[in-house]
This record gives sequence, structure tokens and C-alpha cells, in this order.
Amino acid sequence: MPTRSAASRRAKSAAKSRVARSSGVGGRTVWGVASVADFSADLSGAFFAGFVGFVGCLFEAFFDSFLGSCFPMIGAGDYAELLLLAPLSSRLAGAAPGVELVGVPQRPELVEQLRRGDFELAIGVFDGLPDDVRVEPLWDDRFVCVLRAEHPLVRARRRLTLRRYAELDHVLVAPRGQPRGVVDDLLAEHGLRRRVARSVTSFVAAPHLVAGGDYVLTVSERIAREVAEPLGLMVREPPLSLSPYTVSLCWQRRFDGDELHRWLREQLLALAHDADASYGRNSSSTMNTSEDDGERR
Repeated sequence: MPTRSAASRRAKSAAKSRVARSSGVGGRTVWGVASVADFSADLSGAFFAGFVGFVGCLFEAFFDSFLGSCFPMIGAGDYAELLLLAPLSSRLAGAAPGVELVGVPQRPELVEQLRRGDFELAIGVFDGLPDDVRVEPLWDDRFVCVLRAEHPLVRARRRLTLRRYAELDHVLVAPRGQPRGVVDDLLAEHGLRRRVARSVTSFVAAPHLVAGGDYVLTVSERIAREVAEPLGLMVREPPLSLSPYTVSLCWQRRFDGDELHRWLREQLLALAHDADASYGRNSSSTMNTSEDDGERR
């Protein structure tokens, strides 16, 4: 992995490349190196050398501040903000301390947000994106169930069977306000229904509700592992066959050759790789087990 100083140099170099190609910043024309060279024919050698040195000093100061204002905005929900943008913030603090990292909410019209330039990168679960959008997988995730340690089911050391699961009070995470989820569809296949006692839009808020009441939450295992210990939650295998899913990074192909954009993608991919390695080492210790009391449904 490159040192912080090396990463900082790469970030500044990428920012310079972007500005040199730009036609203007804030409505003003930006002089790139090529622009300065165009004046060489009209300036004497000695004066020109001094002039270029002076402009170079101004350029260095300009890029130190510009790096913070030209960084792409990232379309992300609180899942990605907790698991990726938080560690990205720590990494950028050393590699590019002037960067202003901005998270932007994703909407159903994600592709149009990318095309409008609402953000230049998005993190999430994507399917059926058009050809002008490139997708790079970050990691796989799956669903688990969490209950507080004082939940009657946990205290009695009972298994989380399908029937018991359906009878519990549930917390539902519905980022777009949907009243049902895939869990409800799968329960219906078994002739069962659940009671959604609490519905929230935030993956981060939902575990706090579970920590304060006798609820069950079906949520990302990566989220569960992040919050289980500090909130005193127990993690259980769901009694349903819930498919795993892939979390990816996406952007418009017009940014493929943008050095600053590529540098940011590399940081996110490196963080995902590190998190995946840790996830693989610790996943076996995440699940809490209960005694089998003989009930199979």
C-alpha cells in the first residue's frame, strides 16, 4: 500500500490533471501548463523563465486549495456512509487533508442523477444499469437477524424458528417508505405474516430501536457486526432462505479516464478489499447460537 505522502502526491497530481483539462472554474478560465507555454513566443527568455517560476508557485498554492473543492460527490445511503465513507474519511485525512467529502442521497432515478452530475460516484445494489454506466463490485453481503440480549427469546435460549420469527415484533428498514419487503414475500409462501411494529428509513437507526425493545431486525450482516457489540445485540441466522447480494460502485463511463476520479475509485476499492479480508476472518465468530428446544418450525 502506498504511503500517505505518496497517496497525497497522487491525489494532487490527479487534481492538476483535471484542472489542466478544464475550460474554467467558477466561470473563470484556468491556465494549464500548455496555456502558459503559448505565451513563450511573446516573452524574452529570462523574463519568461521568471514568469513561469512565479506561475508555478501560484499553481502549487492553487492546487493545495483546489483539491478540496474539486472532489467528486458520492451518492450513498447510510449503509455505505457507515461502512465505506467513514473509513474513507480517515484515509483522506492523511492522504488529502483538504478534501471536502460530500455524501448525496440516492433517489429512484439514480441514472439520471449520474447524468445530471448530482454526484459522480454511487455506492449501492444495482441491477439493469444502461451501457453508459460502469459497475465495479465492492463486496458481497447477506442478511442476518439481530435481537437485544434481554429479549425473552434470547434469555430462554430458544431457537429462532420460522414460526417464532413470524410471531415476533419486527423492525423494518424501508429507505423509500415501502410497507413490505422480501421477508414478507417469503413468509407468505409459507402461509405466514409478520407484524412490523416499527418502520424506519435508516439502517443505522434500526439497530438502536432493537437495542431498546423486544424486536427482531433482519439486516445486513456487515451492519450487524458493526453495531452488535456496542449496542448489546445478539446475531442469529434467519430462518428464511434470503439470497446474498453484491454492493457495487458505479459511475458514468465518461469519467473512466479522469485521474482524480480514478484515484478516488482506487481508494474505495482498497477499503472494500481490506474490509472483505476482515469480514472473512471474523464472520465465523459473528453468529450467536441457542439451544435446540425441539421445535423445528
